[in-house]
Amino acid sequence: MANVIDRANSLMKRRMFSRAITMLEARSEFYADDFEYYVTLGKACLYVGDFGSAASYYSRAREIKINNSDLLLGQAAIFLTRGDTERAVDYYLNVLENDPRNVTAKAALDFIRTKGDYPTICRWNDSGKIKRFFPPLGINPLIVMRCALAGLAAGFLIAFFVMFFPQRIPDFNGPRANLSLLSAIEDSSLVLSKEEMAKTRISLVLQKDEIRSSMNRCVKAFNEYKDNTAQIEINRLLNSNAGLEVRQKISVISEKLNSNPGFDSLMASGDNIQFTEIDREKFYLYEDCVVSWRGTVANETLGEDGSSAYSFLVGYHDKKTMLAQVKIYFKNIIDLDYSKPVQFLAKLHFDTEGNLFLEGLGFYQPLEGVFKD
Repeated sequence: MANVIDRANSLMKRRMFSRAITMLEARSEFYADDFEYYVTLGKACLYVGDFGSAASYYSRAREIKINNSDLLLGQAAIFLTRGDTERAVDYYLNVLENDPRNVTAKAALDFIRTKGDYPTICRWNDSGKIKRFFPPLGINPLIVMRCALAGLAAGFLIAFFVMFFPQRIPDFNGPRANLSLLSAIEDSSLVLSKEEMAKTRISLVLQKDEIRSSMNRCVKAFNEYKDNTAQIEINRLLNSNAGLEVRQKISVISEKLNSNPGFDSLMASGDNIQFTEIDREKFYLYEDCVVSWRGTVANETLGEDGSSAYSFLVGYHDKKTMLAQVKIYFKNIIDLDYSKPVQFLAKLHFDTEGNLFLEGLGFYQPLEGVFKD
């Protein structure tokens, strides 16, 4: 029979954090000096947002052992959520000293370098996106099971509709949300004040009419399901002198973009961005856009947390022209055939120097080793 720590980890994989905490705390007298017990309990508290208890349990674990990736990632995450990026960086660097391939630490450092300002951290805290830098939990077995069941159900439904109903093209052009609040922003609130500009890092200075135009393009693209186009306009505004009210209200759109991207939906939207279309001098406009690119891979590296990274040779799927070599990271290990070309679905990220790296979301390899189209 599995011990309480193994059972708690199993519960956390299924995202049942409160039950894991209750189970662990009930056995505290039996694990008074157990490092894994305190690290596991700290991680569970971290994921439910009880950062005070998480910090306390991690401190107890640190009294027993110092150099452990899960411990250091957890403590770094606490500092990051508080906006204490200097201490977070120290801890993430300690992780990389022990585990140079740790993808979570690398991703967190890239985030801090590129957009680790306090307002962005607050937004990521509110949306839950900051959890991508927490100690990894592993694949949720419930999701795997549900996906399998959903796939079976979808198969039956598709077969039913194909047999008994004529095919129809769904309408994707209806409004996705009520964004009327954007048009209600007063002219006086469209740009930052001089005092606010002095505290904000900006790359573009826009006139009021340019800010209005960018907002209108963003809303139009959003309602047409062109999420990359909307994301570019959001990035334009966030990197400009657009006012605080503008920034706050476009976050309504930002949190809804590319929430469940797929190869088919991206290509159907006509909103895929090619590598050659990226303006390298304004690389910040493309942050968080989702792309589908072809090429080949080399140099696999595996992290202790089950993550993987690869060198992606963009455009080299036909063995003729390589457009670039970039890093692509996955939170899990993927089964790639190095002898075949690959098409990745990935999210774009850039460091402060404009160097591109990819967050892998999915991949496809043709069975015969050649793309047909």
